[in-house]
Amino acid sequence: MLPQLQNQDNCYFISEPNLGKTVKKLFELKSLAGDSREITKSEEEIYCEENFVKTYKRDQTGRFIAQLPLKENAESVLGSSKENAIKRLNGIWNKLNKNNTMETLYKEFMRGYENLGHMEEAEDEIMDKLKYYIPHHAIFKPEKTSTPLRVVFDASAKTTSGFSLNSILLNGGIIQKDLFSIVSRFRKHKFAFSADIKKMYRQILIDQNQRDLQRIVWKTSADASVKVYKLSTVTYGTFSAPFSATRTLKALADEGRKVFPKAEELLKNDIWFSSPDLQTDELEDNQFIPDPTYVDELKCAVTLTFNGYNSEFYDELFNCTNNFTKLIRIFSFIFRFINNTKVKECRNKVSKYLTAEELHRSTEFLARVAQLSEFKAEIDAL
Repeated sequence: MLPQLQNQDNCYFISEPNLGKTVKKLFELKSLAGDSREITKSEEEIYCEENFVKTYKRDQTGRFIAQLPLKENAESVLGSSKENAIKRLNGIWNKLNKNNTMETLYKEFMRGYENLGHMEEAEDEIMDKLKYYIPHHAIFKPEKTSTPLRVVFDASAKTTSGFSLNSILLNGGIIQKDLFSIVSRFRKHKFAFSADIKKMYRQILIDQNQRDLQRIVWKTSADASVKVYKLSTVTYGTFSAPFSATRTLKALADEGRKVFPKAEELLKNDIWFSSPDLQTDELEDNQFIPDPTYVDELKCAVTLTFNGYNSEFYDELFNCTNNFTKLIRIFSFIFRFINNTKVKECRNKVSKYLTAEELHRSTEFLARVAQLSEFKAEIDAL
């Protein structure tokens, strides 16, 4: 249980000399750039796109095989990571031995991963091969009936050189259309449907030559011998996973455009991809967070700066996440901050959990922005 603070006083500081003017500009939605603006890709995004096109392939069953987009000289910076992975595995078993339900679920997850062919045991240890061992741990929420336990892979764990797998991976940028356009088009049709790609990341294989970068260690009991496995598919927790998944969908649409032209349009224009809602950092016992599920939103909200309004302000917000629920929460925290700066007495400031009213306000705000962005000409003509 996280400690609960009572009668907490909050103080806020902002470096913007004219807060009123900044907040006013924040709500001047008509200055938002529309979808017609030219999107300039960075050198990294261009490289990832070209690298994907040159290297992706499909196996005999039709499954896509992608490569991890690595930075230059990645081979020379990674240090040793196996000892840390084993140390964290032993820490996991210290917890599993105290909770039979958690142990059963964890073992079922790992067994299922192997049975589906999503990981394979490493048969040999090639000394000069570039390797990285990904530590893993569990997020256990027994109150959830659908998924009480999720296993999280921490590709940000540093090696002895101070670098991790994520630090040598390229991101690739956002492939799908922006959320506002998708939400706006969603309202234009008479019928709508939603669907889910089961284990989406794990439907895409990683090139055989790069799987040593996705090694893990596992054992079936605290006293059992440690075995080394290689993850065969795109792994959540890696920096490039969202790009690999969405870019593969685009490749699928391109290849099937002649046979399924309507499906191509749907995949390219009307899909909003939400990455797995998992945390990769374990919370310390003495750390106070209103709700563990708010960690990412809080990070986004508190790192944004008010340095004069321009269209890039919204772009920065929308690039924080591609999860609509998280986007609502981010705006809720921003609005809360703005409101709290107007309150003189600390005891009247709002803290802790987001309320239904705050979430509703942010949802309506995002809908208005989407309408003004997508239907600006129609609104101006009214």
